[in-house]
Amino acid sequence: GIFGLMIPEEYGGLGESLLTYALCVEEIARGWMSVSGIVNTHFIVAYMIMQHGTEEQKAKYLPKLATGELTCLDIAEHTIARTAALESKYQAWVCFDPPRLREAATAADAALRNRKAGPRALEGMPVGIKDIIDSADMPTEDGTVLHAGRRPLADAAVVSMLRSAGAVI
Repeated sequence: GIFGLMIPEEYGGLGESLLTYALCVEEIARGWMSVSGIVNTHFIVAYMIMQHGTEEQKAKYLPKLATGELTCLDIAEHTIARTAALESKYQAWVCFDPPRLREAATAADAALRNRKAGPRALEGMPVGIKDIIDSADMPTEDGTVLHAGRRPLADAAVVSMLRSAGAVI
C-alpha cells in the first residue's frame, strides 16, 4: 500500500520511485490534506531508516513501516533499549521512567485505534525534555543541586504544545 510505496521490495515495500510517491501524495492531498501529511510523516521516518539505519534496524522496522504496523509501543521499546544501552556513557537523563513511557505508548496506540479523526502530529512519539524546561509531572531541577527535587506546578508552553500534539514526555 501507500505506506510501503518507496520501501524496497526486500523489506516488504513496493520499491517505487520518489516521483511515483510524490504523484500519489499529491493526489491524496487533493482530497484530504491531513492524510497526505500523515503519509509524508511516515515517509520521512522510513526514509531516515533506509538512508541511515543499520541493517538490523532496517530489517526490524522497514517491514512494519511498509504495512503500517509499527506501533507507538514499538517506538517506546526501542527508545527504552537505546537509553539503557547508552545512559551510563552519556548520563543524559535526570528522570527516565520506562514503565511510564510504556503506559503512555500503550494509551497512544489505543487512541489511534479508537480515534475517528486522524492522529495528532506527534501521537505516541517519545520526546525528552531538558530539565531546565518545566514539566508538571516530573522533576525540573535546572541542572543544579539548588533545585533538586523541584516539581513545577504547570508545564512550560512548549511542553504543553508537545502534549497537545500527542507527544509522550
